Amino acid sequence: MLALFILLPMFCLGLSKVGLRRFHTWLDCFPVSRRSPLNLTEAAALGQSVNCAATCVLGAANCLTRSLLLRWLLHFFGTASDLRIGVRFDNGKFAAHAWIEKDGIHLNDQPEVVSGFAAFYQPVSPKLFT
Repeated sequence: MLALFILLPMFCLGLSKVGLRRFHTWLDCFPVSRRSPLNLTEAAALGQSVNCAATCVLGAANCLTRSLLLRWLLHFFGTASDLRIGVRFDNGKFAAHAWIEKDGIHLNDQPEVVSGFAAFYQPVSPKLFT
């Protein structure tokens, strides 16, 4: 858990300095652990830990930053996941939200939050930007 307090500001900075495409591509280059992948319960618990740490970290630990960190941690543990982004109009204003899914189940958000956004047709990956 302590590592999350260090990683979140680093992810905020990395995302703001190089942008989503480059940062997301760079994160996918890290090696994967040789242990067995996390199950859905373990992955969801990791998502809750990231969200909990984000409430205590100074800076902009927004949904995209939290989701990228969770996806990177899952990748490290050999667990496949998808970055999802959804959009909506809220009182005439554009709003967007990011979350992580494993096997179609969102890990780091409540169902009522995710259901309020129209998700892009496919998961967000660096390949979408080329």
